[in-house]
Amino acid sequence: MLLIISRKTLSLLATLLLPVLLASNASASLLISPTRLSFAERERSSKVFLMNTSSETKTYRLEFQQQRQLPNGLYQSLNESELVGFNTASHMLKFSPRQVTLGPGERQQVRIAVRRPKDLAPGEYRSHLLLAALPGSKDRSQTEGVGIQLNLLLSFSIPVIVRAGGLDANAEFGTVALYRDAGSAKPDGLTFALNRSGLHSTFGSLKAFWRPHDGGEERHVATLNNVAVFHENKQRVISLPFHDPIAQDGTLRLIYEGDDEFGGRVLAEQQLTISDYQLAP
Repeated sequence: MLLIISRKTLSLLATLLLPVLLASNASASLLISPTRLSFAERERSSKVFLMNTSSETKTYRLEFQQQRQLPNGLYQSLNESELVGFNTASHMLKFSPRQVTLGPGERQQVRIAVRRPKDLAPGEYRSHLLLAALPGSKDRSQTEGVGIQLNLLLSFSIPVIVRAGGLDANAEFGTVALYRDAGSAKPDGLTFALNRSGLHSTFGSLKAFWRPHDGGEERHVATLNNVAVFHENKQRVISLPFHDPIAQDGTLRLIYEGDDEFGGRVLAEQQLTISDYQLAP
């Protein structure tokens, strides 16, 4: 099913995503690899690699934090009452070191080990490894000509996942809508629901391909990488902008390709026919 909406209706989503975009820009001072850690049933240990790419010495304290994913893809910290019934992983995980100090260009390994209870029920368990910047580890931003200096203590976190049982996750597309930016005569992107089922989260990349009705070649018109729908969500709402504009009539093919443990697997695919549409104001 295809709907056509105006870009104005997505303004709230853009507002919600702004803090994520700012954090992404700031995170250039610390490279973290991988940005998500998953333990399959037989895996017992792994490593996370840190690198300070700034010109200043940074110190981070490491600890676990409990977060859930919201339907818009952002994260929310959980309080004690919200933890009831949520599958956390931190009680099964040990890591070392608990604090790191990195000079400019320095690297550090963080070792993480998991010890599963014998009666662990099939499913997925997750906690987030938080790297909290300590005072003295500041990202400084100077506004030229104004004389305002911002000292920010930036923290970073990555999800750490423990899976029990065989991989059980499926995805499908919900209703797809075209949107346009103000003043645009053609669609500028897609917004849609990505539905998930099963015990585990899904991870992958979204891609859109366009073929005009006149028989031309199919073109790759949009990509969004690192798209996760975590186990607590049955649905995630996504905005996918076109990097290559589409014409009025044609066929749009949307796919969700798996990453990492889902590598080589197409998790969801949908084909839409677009003809003689009229964009809403």
